[in-house]
Amino acid sequence: QALRMVIAIGDPRSAAALEHVAAVNEKGGGSATGVLRGNLPQTQSSLRAIVEPSLMSEQAYMLDVIEGRLGQVVVKDPAELFAAVYANPDDDGSRAVLADLLQEQGDPRGEFIALQLARGRGGKKSRREAALLKEHGRAWLGPIARALPKAGVVFERGFLANCRVSARGLSGAEAICSHREWATVDEVELDPWDQVQTLVDAMPALRVLTGVDRGQHIPSHPRLEELQIKFLLEDDVDHLCARSLPSLRSLSITYCYAAIHRMVKFLSSPIGTQLRRFALNVPDAEEWIPVFSTRKLERAVISQTGNPWWLRFEGDRITCSYYDGGHTHLGPQIVAELRTYLVCVPLPSNWHLTVEREIATLEGIIPVLNLFASYTVEPT
Repeated sequence: QALRMVIAIGDPRSAAALEHVAAVNEKGGGSATGVLRGNLPQTQSSLRAIVEPSLMSEQAYMLDVIEGRLGQVVVKDPAELFAAVYANPDDDGSRAVLADLLQEQGDPRGEFIALQLARGRGGKKSRREAALLKEHGRAWLGPIARALPKAGVVFERGFLANCRVSARGLSGAEAICSHREWATVDEVELDPWDQVQTLVDAMPALRVLTGVDRGQHIPSHPRLEELQIKFLLEDDVDHLCARSLPSLRSLSITYCYAAIHRMVKFLSSPIGTQLRRFALNVPDAEEWIPVFSTRKLERAVISQTGNPWWLRFEGDRITCSYYDGGHTHLGPQIVAELRTYLVCVPLPSNWHLTVEREIATLEGIIPVLNLFASYTVEPT
């Protein structure tokens, strides 16, 4: 009966145990009955014929994870867990373990981390979370708090994620960049800050950087996806082209004073060709229309310094927006400027114009609209 059960279970690993039983009995030291001894060879043969099933890749992976977790030493030191979070800011596992440990120790930071992990990034904040942040938020920033104005500080998953950095009235700006609390930041605005490269080197999770004052301060960064520069001068273009920004997909230049041929060269550089979104304000916007009309960008925005019109290029559609400080009259001068904007280059026959306006009348704009195959006017 026992041997039939072994065969029914079908575990080929049982063959080794039965071989041991057979070996002991052959030496005369076993207690197996004659019936059992007689059936051992057949049972062993049946077990050897069983092909051990192979695990699916997902099963093997999960077993490896479980084995690794069971083999880990449980960390009871908060300092080690904080270090693990800063060393790998993308991993929520260390944050969850830290939250449990801090709650066991009665530290309110543990509850705060747990609440933010539970709601997920961008989820609705609870009153309890807001109360904890109000009471302890500045203390949780640690030594970098003095470089962070209160407005704009955002915590996600229990740690600093978004902030505005200011060097106004701050001494030792470069030294403050060495603190590990920067490691979890993925979005930062500079207001102002000259030690840009030193700062972003302390932010391995950084994705969005805005407020870079000059093109000469543009940093290199492996994960930066979105960059906004306030001023780009002629001499800054080479510096921009030389940066290492393999993940950059969006670039915005508030005031671009570099010659168009230099910028066209930039758009042909490794960084320029990987862009998907590009926006700039230039003194000579009409020269840029043929450049943007031939570029395959998801979104391109061009505006001219001192001009209330700006154009947004998206595929075969142009959106023309007008802002005149709230004035509702569209005068002939504005229409003439817009016409100059558009007639400088032959427009593809399928281009569509959308005029977003705060104006009471369209008188005088019809000649501009007729440049396009189709158009719509949308009050804002």
